[in-house]
Amino acid sequence: MTRGGNINCNDPSDTDATIGMDLGKTKGSAGLKSGGEFGIFGTHIYNCNTGISMWNVSNLNYYGIMEQTSGGYHGTGILIDGDIAGKPTKNIIAGSMDEFVKGVVLQGTAPPQYTRILANISNIDPINGAAIIASGSSLSTAAIFTPVNFAAGVGGAAIGSQLPDLTIPEEAPPPSPVTGSRRIYVDNTSGAGDDLTAKKADGSAVDLESGLRNYQAALSAVQGSLLIFKTVFTFSVPSIPAGKGIRVKAFWQCATCTTAAKTFSWKFGATPTAYSSYTTNTTDLTSAEVTIFNNPNSQTQQTMFVAPIIQDTSLLSAGTVASPSETTSGAVTLELRFQAASSEYITPMGLIVEAVQ
Repeated sequence: MTRGGNINCNDPSDTDATIGMDLGKTKGSAGLKSGGEFGIFGTHIYNCNTGISMWNVSNLNYYGIMEQTSGGYHGTGILIDGDIAGKPTKNIIAGSMDEFVKGVVLQGTAPPQYTRILANISNIDPINGAAIIASGSSLSTAAIFTPVNFAAGVGGAAIGSQLPDLTIPEEAPPPSPVTGSRRIYVDNTSGAGDDLTAKKADGSAVDLESGLRNYQAALSAVQGSLLIFKTVFTFSVPSIPAGKGIRVKAFWQCATCTTAAKTFSWKFGATPTAYSSYTTNTTDLTSAEVTIFNNPNSQTQQTMFVAPIIQDTSLLSAGTVASPSETTSGAVTLELRFQAASSEYITPMGLIVEAVQ
């Protein structure tokens, strides 16, 4: 057991030698139980490529502070691995982790059982990062989450800062959150590699796989037409509860552009909302954002906040507000569309869809 104190590995980029606490991982052998029960309370582990590494450990209670302070994203906060059924087990990961590529990794040929993750995981690598990853032949599809603002990680995907607050059973109350980060409570108390599930404060389940989240990468250039609006991005928005909404941000660049007028439009269901035209022909990255909310107690009336089109620090086209009347108890198609002369080509660079709870 440790209480307080500091462990500084100094160089998180050194993947061969920087493990803050090695609980039998590097010296563990197949089928060998490497450790018993460990408790870590308040210890500050920083600048380690792996903060804590475990192998077939029966019990870990972690309530410490773990971070990278050297700048940039490095390594993994806690790695839990094993090949003995039922080991590792009864692990509680709390405390905080900051600026890692991966927050908590569960892996191995035998599934970690009774693992609870209550940690405040913040500032995970937005390109290759993942707050929680679960992989391994016995883990089924555990912990396959698709949150917003984080690209998929190797072997899993991230839990991001836009998730609603989640709760755990009453017998294990969550710790106080670290200032500036989001509370994430995930429970896998059924053991045997079952999928991780989460609940809201009212006890209802949160669907972390099919929620209102989507990321689309760059697509082929789209040629303009003065006869019709051409589709730049399209996304089928799942059911939106009353009083909830989505935020969508699109990025594009001019592939071949002149000073001819270019008009963009968001279309939600049957409701188009067009921007005023602009004539800029530079190839700088350009973006537009729309936020759509169901009005309180309604799934048939929305408010649509259309933010301006921005290129670098320049405003190309002003925003507006619309009032769609779409039925959001089922899927509704959202499109970003483009109209211009056939001389104009734009390249879709990316689309990010967030659930706003």
